[in-house]
Amino acid sequence: MTSARSRFAWLVLLIGGVMGYSQTITPPIAEFRGFKAEDSFRIDNKTAQPMLVFVEVKGFTVNDAGKVVYSPLPSTMRVEIGASSFVIPPNDSHTVYYKAVSTESPASFSILPTMTPVTQSKGVRMSFCIPHMVYLYQKAKLAKSDVTVAIKDRKLVVGNASKKLGRVESIRVGSEDLPGFPIYPGQTRELAVAADKATVHFEDGFKLEAR
Repeated sequence: MTSARSRFAWLVLLIGGVMGYSQTITPPIAEFRGFKAEDSFRIDNKTAQPMLVFVEVKGFTVNDAGKVVYSPLPSTMRVEIGASSFVIPPNDSHTVYYKAVSTESPASFSILPTMTPVTQSKGVRMSFCIPHMVYLYQKAKLAKSDVTVAIKDRKLVVGNASKKLGRVESIRVGSEDLPGFPIYPGQTRELAVAADKATVHFEDGFKLEAR
């Protein structure tokens, strides 16, 4: 599995104001098989002022409710980045290069650039945090026998009984396509749906019908 550059155009987590939509990351998600990752992402500053950027690395998981939960980078993982701070000129971009090695797989980590305008209004300080999420999948792919899907009480329930990290690529409900999500080992995810059946497409090349 290679870097998922085409999955999304950008993703923004905004802290402090609407200016955050002028800061983008491409790609927001990268995926690898095995214990190593080596890639880069671009930060675009689409404003008329320079942005000071501080970069930190954290571990993360996505819990059963679909919420990202950050944590300190585990001791089983080492991540190297090109620079921990830099300035992006107005209407310019900066590329962040990184390498990662983990002694465990699957694993996931995030590189978090926090951007602050170099020139701030008096008494106002705005910062914008845009994550780059990295998934290290085990070499063995998720199989149909590893997962279950069902619809209960108008909720789509996806269960992963294996020790593998997988990803739901998309969900077809009627004529609507819903976005996918990662599913961690031993995890169950629930998603509200307005139908009594759905088709769940998994990134590892198979689909299951939920009824």
